[in-house]
Amino acid sequence: MKTRIGLCFAVVSTSLAFAPAALADEQAAPGERVVVVPEGLRLPVPYVERPLTYGAGVLSPELDLDIVHEGLFVNGLAADVGVPTVGLMGIGASYALTNDVSVRGVVFDLQFNKPTQLVLGELGLTYRVIRGNFELGLGLDWVYQANGDAPGQTILPSVPMRVHIGRVARFDLSPALPISTAGVYVPYTTTFFSASQGFGLAAGGGKTSVGLAVPVAFSLQPLDQLYLSVGTGFSVTFNASSVNGAFIDGDTFYIPLNFELGVTIPGPHGPILDLSPFFSLPTLFVPAIDQRTGLNAVQTAFWFAGVRLSTFFYL
Repeated sequence: MKTRIGLCFAVVSTSLAFAPAALADEQAAPGERVVVVPEGLRLPVPYVERPLTYGAGVLSPELDLDIVHEGLFVNGLAADVGVPTVGLMGIGASYALTNDVSVRGVVFDLQFNKPTQLVLGELGLTYRVIRGNFELGLGLDWVYQANGDAPGQTILPSVPMRVHIGRVARFDLSPALPISTAGVYVPYTTTFFSASQGFGLAAGGGKTSVGLAVPVAFSLQPLDQLYLSVGTGFSVTFNASSVNGAFIDGDTFYIPLNFELGVTIPGPHGPILDLSPFFSLPTLFVPAIDQRTGLNAVQTAFWFAGVRLSTFFYL
């Protein structure tokens, strides 16, 4: 009898031990990425493992500092456009309302010269529709440009996608349809730069334009606290207006090249700081350029570089 009672106790104990794991497997959606999360961790430290939208209650303020060099190659020679070097500083933040909904905003983006002025403000939202190794979301951003050269607004609907490749890499793709009242839309031309998804500025003669921006990025994670991202893609404005006399009315087509290196400082609940230097050539290749302008199809004189500091608070 004692043997029988002991056997029953062993079976019940074993069942209780495996019940939470079995329940987790039943609740996981087919194909969903199952991650073993250490106790107390709310956001993965490795950059490539982080989800499209952070866990509920994660607040991430951000400070961006960068230098932009505004130049063009005309007939093979470099020519500055206005003030050649511009310093910028931006402050913004993102906050996850739920595991699948995050909001973001740029409080201000300050330009130090040409002249000193506030450049833009921004509000946005992302809703994650699909979880797992493949993630898909729906995004919408509103950007207000106060830049004196090209004031206006941009509405930016997007479909961000992310593919996680284990703990070593990820691939980001974020097609967007910029609708701007300021002219040509050029991605990766704000302080809030990301190799995987960056907001841009519109420039031009104030003509309302429609475009297609498709930034892509591949990120590697050699160490849990170190990542490298390389970004490219393309941007098209279908009815561009003149930019400092550099473009005639019509279409524009840009292919950028972007680099970002990130160092992460971990904390008890996940990362507490990302320090990310970056460098971008937002209009490196302009294959459809109008030859009558004398502009080269390869433009390396327009670049910007800087550093982004992202902090994380777990509320």
